[in-house]
Amino acid sequence: MKNDTNISPKLCIWPTSDKQFLSAQKIAEQLGLPVVDNLNDINIDWYLKISDHGIALGKNYSSDKPLLLDFTNNNFLQRLKSIGKQSPLARAIGLNKISGLHVCDALLGLGRDAIQLSYLTAKVTAIEASPVIYTLVNDAIKRLTEKHDNEEYNWQHNWHSIETYQANSEKWLADAINKANDNAIFDAVYLDPMFPIRQKKAKVKKDMQYVQQWSFKSNENDDNKLFEQAIKAAKHRVVIKRPKGSSHWLNKKADFSIDAGYIRFDIYQNKAY
Repeated sequence: MKNDTNISPKLCIWPTSDKQFLSAQKIAEQLGLPVVDNLNDINIDWYLKISDHGIALGKNYSSDKPLLLDFTNNNFLQRLKSIGKQSPLARAIGLNKISGLHVCDALLGLGRDAIQLSYLTAKVTAIEASPVIYTLVNDAIKRLTEKHDNEEYNWQHNWHSIETYQANSEKWLADAINKANDNAIFDAVYLDPMFPIRQKKAKVKKDMQYVQQWSFKSNENDDNKLFEQAIKAAKHRVVIKRPKGSSHWLNKKADFSIDAGYIRFDIYQNKAY
C-alpha cells in the first residue's frame, strides 16, 4: 500500500500494550509517524490508539473518547438488515434491478455507505485519499470480515467483496481507465462529497469534526477533474450524495434524483441498465 506522507508531525501512534507494539510499528512505518508509549508529550495533538478493540483516532488532552469505527456493533448490523433493495441508495445505484453490480465508492470517508452497498450485494472498490481516515476504515472493515469468518453469523453475505485503496481518487480512476484502454470499468461510481450535516448528536458531530480535520481538502478544479474521471469510469451512472435542498454538485444538473429524507441522490446517467 502506497501512502501519502503529508501528515502532521503532531500525530503519533500509541500502542496500549506491549503486544500491540509490532502492529503499531508497522502502521507507523506505513504512515511515517513516531510510536510513543505515553501521551504526556505536550507536542502531541492527535494519536492513533492501537488496542485489542482496533485502531482509534484520538485528540490529546480532550475529554472526547477516541473515534473507533465499529461495523461489528450489533445495532449497526441490525440496521443493515433493515435495508432493502427498495431503499433510496439501492435504487440510486441500480441494485434494486440488478444484484452484484461493481461500484466504486471514490470518496470513502468513514465507510458506512460502502458497507451498505456491499450488504446490498455490490462488489465495492473503495478509495480514500487521507491515510489517517483510510487506516481507521480499513481496520474496521478488517474486523468485520474477521468476525464474519470466525463467528456464526446468520447472514448470507461475503464482506470480502470490499476492496480498499489509499489514493487520490481522480488519479486512481484515471490510471484504472488507462489500464482498461479507456473503457469504463465500473457499473456505477458513487461520490459523497463532504457537506455539513445537522448537528443533532454529539457523536455525529465528533465524527464529522475528525473527518474534516484529516480529510484532504480539494478545490473546484480538483472536483471537476474527479467528476470527469467518474463519468468516464462508469458504464451506467454516477451517483452523488447531496443535502436535500442544496444545489447540484459543481452546478452540474443531474438527469434525475432520488429523495432520501434529509439527503438526496443525484444520478448522472451514461447508459440505462
